Amino acid sequence: MLLTEYPFEDYPEATIIRQIYLQRFDSYVRPGFTSTHPTRTDHYFCSDSPLEDAGLGVGRFTRTWAKIPPQRIEYGKKIWQLPEAVGGGSQRPERTNWQNVTWESNPTASTTRFTPAGDFLPGDQVVIGTKRFRAFASSWNIGNGLPTVGNALFYPPDEGKGCTVTAVADGMITVDALFEGPQYVGQPSLSIKRASTSKTRISPIVASRTIYDYFLLNISPGITTPDDIEKEDAFDPSLEFMRNGQFDVAGFYNLVLLGNYINAEVDTVERWMGQIYERIRIQVKPGNYKRNT
Repeated sequence: MLLTEYPFEDYPEATIIRQIYLQRFDSYVRPGFTSTHPTRTDHYFCSDSPLEDAGLGVGRFTRTWAKIPPQRIEYGKKIWQLPEAVGGGSQRPERTNWQNVTWESNPTASTTRFTPAGDFLPGDQVVIGTKRFRAFASSWNIGNGLPTVGNALFYPPDEGKGCTVTAVADGMITVDALFEGPQYVGQPSLSIKRASTSKTRISPIVASRTIYDYFLLNISPGITTPDDIEKEDAFDPSLEFMRNGQFDVAGFYNLVLLGNYINAEVDTVERWMGQIYERIRIQVKPGNYKRNT
């Protein structure tokens, strides 16, 4: 009698077969792990149950064969925290000091782009003010209903335009305020800083998926021992997003916006059945990037 099992509910192509045998004790030989079933040749030997004495020197046992399962993916959620490699754990260093930026592109009706982006993120509340001589400051207007900048050597930082960073990409930041100024070689420099001690963190509950891949020793190409199964390390943001010795928060934020999965843990390899091994890869999608204000 041949019994067929389906070990994974969503993957009916993965099957295990069990067959009861009667065989003399003195002629019992266990097959090798690369042996296939006599008729279902895509199933490989995994194990024999202990021999039960059926009398007259005959043993009864159940032989198990399995088909190498295809890759399968299970989805769920996981508690995951951005590794400590990002300075201060999941919280980035504050930037409340002034930083020089240059008007990078022509403003639209309601936004302006500046460079460099630094470690600013969408949602940051910032203050932007002019830092040029009066000849240039007098011709700048900060939009959204605010008055024209007066003739002054410096535009006082405390009177700078408060606005919100709406996007960070390609080394530039976009703010939700219109900054109009003269066009000439060497665009006027501005200064920017965060207006509050806002912090950014990763919500610990994230979407996850677990990817299972299967390998049979001496059958799967290039795999003769479990050590031959390729394993990937966990995602390390300090390696992926270090720029000139500083963590590229904006780069990581954009990766999050893309909705990509990243490896949450180092791959593991475990025996599944017989000499079929299972590689387990746990990934997360940190798409719910949260802000504390």
